[in-house]
Amino acid sequence: MMLLHTLCLMVCVMPAMPLAAVVGRRLAVAQGAAVVLGVPKSASALPVIGSVPKIPRESRQRLNQDLAVVLMRSSYNATDELDFVAMDKFQKDFFLRRQNKWEDYRNDVKKATGGSSVMQGDLGDPFYFDFISFAQYDTINFELEKPAAAFEELRTAEGETEVVLRSNDLKDSQLPDEHANRVGDAILDFIVDRFKDVDTTSRDLDTNINQLLKWLIVLGFADDLSFIFDGSNLQARFLGPANLWSLQALKGRKLTNDFAAKVLAAYLRRNPNVVSFGTPFSQIKGPASTLFCSKIKLRPPLV
Repeated sequence: MMLLHTLCLMVCVMPAMPLAAVVGRRLAVAQGAAVVLGVPKSASALPVIGSVPKIPRESRQRLNQDLAVVLMRSSYNATDELDFVAMDKFQKDFFLRRQNKWEDYRNDVKKATGGSSVMQGDLGDPFYFDFISFAQYDTINFELEKPAAAFEELRTAEGETEVVLRSNDLKDSQLPDEHANRVGDAILDFIVDRFKDVDTTSRDLDTNINQLLKWLIVLGFADDLSFIFDGSNLQARFLGPANLWSLQALKGRKLTNDFAAKVLAAYLRRNPNVVSFGTPFSQIKGPASTLFCSKIKLRPPLV
């Protein structure tokens, strides 16, 4: 189990390595006042951003290593569990796609920051996390273009393979949403288990969602948070998030690394008092991302 757990993180936290070393299946890889919020109707309302956004100039706080690993591992595990690509193929594609962009990205960071270097494998560095998370989701989107329903998957370095058949429960079009749900659930589990003070059964969404997002700040996901909830619509502004560049670079793709939206959606799905809610999404402007969620509806209180 420890070997599998280690292999999962190799492509994220270590320099380039031989592809043969990465094989196997299922690798363990402040409360705001009541106001009316202007919430864009959908992610399609976001401004058009170039495919290669500018590298952030501002320094950002370091990302907690445990959270960084959860974000990367849960995204990998969701890909593996959904069985739409052989994971040895995914590892190979991930390796090639990240290596193809790494030198250009590293040079762009030096230019944008006046000489700051990015050490490959340092997940706590928001510049590196921004890049490796982009590369991971860029690869996942590549595999989602033609998701496989049946494939042969390499299981061992000795060449043993296994035929994998994807469940008929999910259509191809449902894979991105299911992937996002599983990643959000994993992030929520991590925060709830670690801090114990986020109540997923409370009617007090204002307090508990605010606390949930504040723990992301404590864990270094962003530098600061401003939060407003009017009982139906929510806005949360993250200053200097760790995915500031990559979220822009992935704009328009089937699946993005909008981790704040994923964990918020997970909380709202899990809370038995929530009847329905609009799809959460984030919008980038300058050095910040703003998380929007509209039409959050609670069940009537029991008399």
